Amino acid sequence: MANSGVQLESEETGCVSAGVSDAAVVQVTDSIQLPYLYPANLLQPGFSELSVREPSYREREFMELMEQEVTEQGSLEQEIEANLDEPYWWLVYTKSRQEKKLAEQLASRQVPHFLPVVKRKSLTRGKTRIAEIPLFSGYLFFHGNDQQRIKALQTNRIVAMTQVTDGEQLRGDLRRIAELIALDAPLTPESRLVEGQRVRVKAGLFAGYEGTVLKRRGKTRLFVAVEYMEMGASMEIQDYLLEPV
Repeated sequence: MANSGVQLESEETGCVSAGVSDAAVVQVTDSIQLPYLYPANLLQPGFSELSVREPSYREREFMELMEQEVTEQGSLEQEIEANLDEPYWWLVYTKSRQEKKLAEQLASRQVPHFLPVVKRKSLTRGKTRIAEIPLFSGYLFFHGNDQQRIKALQTNRIVAMTQVTDGEQLRGDLRRIAELIALDAPLTPESRLVEGQRVRVKAGLFAGYEGTVLKRRGKTRLFVAVEYMEMGASMEIQDYLLEPV
């Protein structure tokens, strides 16, 4: 994620910030066993979607055609069809408190995905409880083609999704996050959008509007100033819609 990172907490030394790419080095294994990571080898370089499910009718038909002699035009048509089915990484913004439910539904539909979750302790009526909560609240990552994107949207648990341009970089970043989670590292999310930063809305109804980031009760707000009056107005907005100016 371009605009997010994590922070390692230390009871003795306080908080030490670390971007995703600066995460601690740990032993790399073939797969990482974590809840809400499907399949376990999703974050491995060279992951193949075909390794986690049976080929579809279209894929079987394509493989049969590949075994036959076809004309040059036929080969071109198959290549175009294969490109349409090429899977990509997607960043998904979910409806409120729907991250786990979405992950469960994607797993039932055999759509590869990763929802980073961390353990948090809470004290309720004198009893200590441990809950697994999303590291990046409201966000989930999935890897799939256009058909699987439609399957994800059909869950009715998604607000918006964005195709990731550099999937391999994202995969590497997520793998480092997954390794730290597997080691029970005390992680907290960090955003690079800081209070007072000048930003522009990059998508949605308010695309193109510029303003200044405000933080109020832990939520991000876009402040639009009327400089002559030395006043302005603000509205709540999600971080993923903003980009630095």
